Amino acid sequence: MFTFILDGFARRTRTAAVLAALATYLGLAFHTQPPDDVLEGLFILMPTLEVGFIAGLFALAFDEEAYPLPIAAARFLTWLGVVLAMIWLTNLLARASVDAYVRLGAPPIYEAPL
Repeated sequence: MFTFILDGFARRTRTAAVLAALATYLGLAFHTQPPDDVLEGLFILMPTLEVGFIAGLFALAFDEEAYPLPIAAARFLTWLGVVLAMIWLTNLLARASVDAYVRLGAPPIYEAPL
């Protein structure tokens, strides 16, 4: 059983890293700054899922060969770091664009919480 799990990890390191990055970012984002309403929650969730979906497609396309465990662990940590950085930057850019939208005098995106 344990060797089956290690073999699956060695074959699907990128996919596992994408899932771990999604869980890590969403857990940290919702724990450190809980959203006030549903729209704020979606504002965090949607860019995260967009990046995760695209990274997951690339991961599924390129996860084919089994590698020794040290190489698989290095690939896992590399993909985890890259996907976390992409998710963080995407959310940062989305927040900055909404802030710029409001600062330039446009009306708020929504008036009342849902």
